[in-house]
Amino acid sequence: MTSATLFSLNLINLSYALLPCGGYFQGIGACATATLSTYIPEQNDFIDHEISGMLEMVSLMGNITMDCDKQPFLHSHAVFSYLNQEGEIAVAAGHLKEAQIGYTGEILITPADDTIGRQFDTNAGIEVWKLF
Repeated sequence: MTSATLFSLNLINLSYALLPCGGYFQGIGACATATLSTYIPEQNDFIDHEISGMLEMVSLMGNITMDCDKQPFLHSHAVFSYLNQEGEIAVAAGHLKEAQIGYTGEILITPADDTIGRQFDTNAGIEVWKLF
């Protein structure tokens, strides 16, 4: 596989042009690398996990909302299967920070009818959807 066959999935840049209100996406495919994150509430931070190789993207889902500054905010989760060092099937899942499509990426993007905003939730300590 050459670097020409790899490209970064960057839905935030795409959303500027195509999704002025935000939207939703789902997909499957095959990736060469992925960075998944796990949120640790006690630390109010994420821990990154990087995986690489022939990664089957079993499921990708997420949404694009508008943050408090009216900028696109991407929230995505993914599940990948791959062969571990023993040649056995392994699964990794979590918040998808970044992925590089290696062979194919079949991703459906659906625009939202109305703007999906975000607001800070003091109980959770994070920004969440602003529904009202």
